[in-house]
Amino acid sequence: MSAFDGEGPAVLQVMDCGNCGADVPITSPATVTVACEHCGTLLLRGDVDLEAIGEVALATPLVSNFEIGTEGYFDRRRFVVRGQLQLDHGAGLWNEWAAETDEGWIWIAEAQGEIQVYEEVDLGKVDLGKDELPSRDNLPAVDPDTGDMLPPRRGKDRSWDAGTSVQIGSERWTIVELGRGHVVACRGEFPIRIQVGVRTTYADLALGGAKVATLDFTRPGPPEFLSGLRVDLSSLQLDPSTLPDHRPDQVKSVAVKCSECGGTIEVQDATRAITLGCAHCGAVLSRARQTEAYHAVEGEKKIRNKPAIPIGSRGTLYGEEVVVLGFMRRGVLADGQLWPWHEYLLRASDGSYRWLVESDGHWTLASSTSPAAVQRKGSKMSYAGQDFRHFSGGKAVVDTVLGEFYWQGKSGDSARTDDYVNTRTSTLISLEAE
Repeated sequence: MSAFDGEGPAVLQVMDCGNCGADVPITSPATVTVACEHCGTLLLRGDVDLEAIGEVALATPLVSNFEIGTEGYFDRRRFVVRGQLQLDHGAGLWNEWAAETDEGWIWIAEAQGEIQVYEEVDLGKVDLGKDELPSRDNLPAVDPDTGDMLPPRRGKDRSWDAGTSVQIGSERWTIVELGRGHVVACRGEFPIRIQVGVRTTYADLALGGAKVATLDFTRPGPPEFLSGLRVDLSSLQLDPSTLPDHRPDQVKSVAVKCSECGGTIEVQDATRAITLGCAHCGAVLSRARQTEAYHAVEGEKKIRNKPAIPIGSRGTLYGEEVVVLGFMRRGVLADGQLWPWHEYLLRASDGSYRWLVESDGHWTLASSTSPAAVQRKGSKMSYAGQDFRHFSGGKAVVDTVLGEFYWQGKSGDSARTDDYVNTRTSTLISLEAE
């Protein structure tokens, strides 16, 4: 059992930091690792003392709906956030929060405006069927040319790539991402031993539109399996008195100076913005992660396509307050002619993202979904019990980038796009692949 009281988490024990000697409060009997807030030392909890096992960096102040001490409910279980991990997979930072319930610990991940809640499942108690999961022992090295993770081996003629599937228990999951990352910072308390700076290899999985999972190959032997759900922020019933000041609906814009023309770019989503398109000179600035400065990846050029909705505009769509962050013009080349459309990136008040797309005067509001939620049925696609017929497709090329985006992008970027429509419900699925 954990210690909760009416005013938040109670302190069970105060121990001395093994490095600086400062008081370190322990709020859970399940705490294994704790970070000293005075000297930044990572401490391993023993029966009578705290052993220093490393140093941790200060966490970058990312926009978040959570903080240490935030309380809420998941699956009808009350939780309190005890610790924060900050991870980097080479394309930006994201937060994972360790939260304790009366029945154990859960992990809350925030990335690209989504919230996912995970719990660890013991693979030793799961029938894996005919699929043999790779272990850390047979994981490959990183490709020396691209830096990408190479697919683990699963036996002869059995691939382990994004888009393929793997059987875990009675469920067949789709692999949506293979990646590598490492913990760069942590705060608070954790139920496991934290290894800062150690490179991790992971496979993100999905099943349907809501179920998610991760196979983590950090430890020797079989991987850790964490199974969870995509959730809406409102479903967690967060206690307003425990919310952070840096949550998405409280973030103020930040002025960034364009390195090409010296103009001011008002950045609405400063801790997430990776790409900036200058509305004054058309230059595109980018950075690899949130802790770095922007640099020009595309010089000044005449802006030929301007947004019909000004960047920074605020409004309400279907009862949801949104702000316009960025504008892109994209198009498909056919018979030597570009057939364009316009995309507006929107951020909702809870920090999630939407896309408003305009094509030939027709407007479509869209949001992202898991690739595993879309199933191919011959020449059709099926989603949420509906069938969609192929409408159009081709190689979509970006030719205008203005405003801010949470991924790296510039003019000339391309992707294969295919649109499928259900004329009865006037809904559309758009699939993209690099």
